[in-house]
Amino acid sequence: MRPFQKAAAKARYGPAVMATALLAAGLAANPAMVVAVEPAGKAQLLVSVPDSSAAAERFVLADKLQKAREWSKSAEVYQELLDQYRDRVVPAGEAAEDAGLYISVGQRATQQLAAWPAEGLAIYNGRYQPAAEGLLQGAKSAAELRSVFERYGLTRAGQMAARRLLQLQWDAGELAVAAHLAESMARLLPDSAAQRASLLMQAGLAWHLSGNTGRASELLEVLTKDYPDAHGTIAGEERPVAGVLQGAMAQPVPGEIITGSWLAYGGTPDRASVADFKGRSDALLFSVDIAASGPREDAGPMPSAQLRMMLNQTLAIYPVYDQRQLFFQDGVNLHALSIDGGMKLPGWQSTSVPLAQRGIGAPMLRTLALTPEAVYAVVADAAPPSGVPDAEQDNSAVVCVNRETGETLWRTTPTDMAKQTPVLKSTKFSSPPLIVGNQLFVASRGGHNGQFHDIYVLCLDRHSGALLWSSYVASGPNLSLMLMDDMPFSIESGLPQLSAHGGRVIISTNLGVIAAIETSDGTPAWLRTYPRVDMPSGAMMGRFIRPGIGNPPVARIFAASPAVISGGNIFALPVDGKSIQVLNELDGRLIKQISRASLGNADTLVGVIGK
Repeated sequence: MRPFQKAAAKARYGPAVMATALLAAGLAANPAMVVAVEPAGKAQLLVSVPDSSAAAERFVLADKLQKAREWSKSAEVYQELLDQYRDRVVPAGEAAEDAGLYISVGQRATQQLAAWPAEGLAIYNGRYQPAAEGLLQGAKSAAELRSVFERYGLTRAGQMAARRLLQLQWDAGELAVAAHLAESMARLLPDSAAQRASLLMQAGLAWHLSGNTGRASELLEVLTKDYPDAHGTIAGEERPVAGVLQGAMAQPVPGEIITGSWLAYGGTPDRASVADFKGRSDALLFSVDIAASGPREDAGPMPSAQLRMMLNQTLAIYPVYDQRQLFFQDGVNLHALSIDGGMKLPGWQSTSVPLAQRGIGAPMLRTLALTPEAVYAVVADAAPPSGVPDAEQDNSAVVCVNRETGETLWRTTPTDMAKQTPVLKSTKFSSPPLIVGNQLFVASRGGHNGQFHDIYVLCLDRHSGALLWSSYVASGPNLSLMLMDDMPFSIESGLPQLSAHGGRVIISTNLGVIAAIETSDGTPAWLRTYPRVDMPSGAMMGRFIRPGIGNPPVARIFAASPAVISGGNIFALPVDGKSIQVLNELDGRLIKQISRASLGNADTLVGVIGK
């Protein structure tokens, strides 16, 4: 279970990005567009994204009607896009810097409506204000307020919903979420609107308090240059908004240092926490026997050397801990121990409880998510434990265990999800669980077509396991069907990994796409494709994924690199990518690429340090 550091490298891009190769010891939707991101002359790895030719046609029609000043008819088409195509994406633009970047249909439709003259906006308001007002009167939750704003953001009711939602976010301390929303509201207003400066000030203040000082500085520059005389009511008195933001930014905001707990992989949902620990690695305090994963029963005879290689490539355990309690899972059992001597926890019958009957060598990052009340695990390629009544024979599950007693509170499978969303039945849960508030996020991968994998992000109620929403992200070739040379079992190229910050889940699919998904309803905020490693033409796919062969070598299958979100940037090291991708958190635009080769072909992103 103890990881050994094989290689480490540092790259400098503002923050220092640490990457290391770790070895574990002891053992849909209908994609509408296929994007090839490999250079010409190389074997192509393709990825499909959820764009829509029908939505593209509707945009052309809306634009034609708008140019003819048929405002009412054009508004009807735009509203259709906002109501029916919000789960689809369109290219961000035709500029070189927009290559590979997609934004949601709803975002594009709202942007184009916001550019209308006052005449057109008055007609749009007259037509859709009553519907928006009706939804606003019935809105009881933050999610319902957000829905009113996203569908009718240019109506008076939509703007009122956004103001109420922004206040709720400030009250709840959801600073990065509030910053996103304040900027979205400001973009819908004319440059001359009095409220725009106040919203930009709120966004800058929220970004600063949430740690994104870079974006806060950009907004301060805008206020100083474009709105030097703008005033707003702050704490009951009229004050210049630029001065308020400048004064707030003069006060330092302490960074988060984790000193007594590590509740998930990366410490926190943004995977950006830095542990302030010191210790020695040569003192054995206690040891724990873990369940051995093995080959599939139909794999045939396997030499011991190959077996050892497979076990090392399919078992990766990352513990979590809190209040001197250590938790980890091995794909079969959930282990819970006191750090003081490795004894069982009070209230638990033993030091472990079963999660599944037997692991089958699934290449899964085996880690957990921890809350004060519960422990959450995802098990893959494992039958349910004996005694589970009427359990479907799914080979993956999300399991919630009572932290005080070790009793299973709920267990859900793709078959359970399929009762609400049938397409999920043919998928497997493929990422560790991610907890944000009362929501649990997990990636799901699979599909009816065995040659391609469809990737979904699922949102569950963490208290009951009920599916709240699912969002299709991308599709790509199923590399597990392609064998390594001389190996009698299939191998993976990398599983999807999740991070979260600012009201969005960031998914690194390891399938050619990085995407930001809104936590409120699963709507894509943006998607970006990236250059994938070259596959030598005419060679077996296995040679492409074997370490040391190819240009550059692809990471070992256990390498886990959820994106790290820090300082307003997203740092992602996809298993199938050529480089670390540094993206703008807000819109997904590429800031910098750091070559994997320059890092010694490192395959795991450990953290981001510095400013």
